[in-house]
Amino acid sequence: MASSPLSWPLQRYHVTLRITHWLLAILVALQFALVLVLHQLESLAFGKLVLAFHRETGAGILLLILFRCVLGFFHRAPPSLSDLPKLQNSAAKWVHFLLLLLLIAQPLLGILTA
Repeated sequence: MASSPLSWPLQRYHVTLRITHWLLAILVALQFALVLVLHQLESLAFGKLVLAFHRETGAGILLLILFRCVLGFFHRAPPSLSDLPKLQNSAAKWVHFLLLLLLIAQPLLGILTA
């Protein structure tokens, strides 16, 4: 009898990596919301407050992504599914690497232009 992919135990990312992932996702979504709010504001005082919060959130993203990179040395990603094509596995690794690079570069560019 052939076993389905779900019949064997699925390996998951370490819980610390999963928490870091979701915190980053929430902070990035918050950044988009703050930018949308900032462009709609008419009050200069409230705009300064939103901009300060946007900067602080960006700094938080930078610290969290650097923490995520350090965690990567201690907690490796689970092996990818063996039934995926080699090109797709390679593309997934490159996209993940480029996203991490972007999440480091974006806050740094914000700090440099502030």
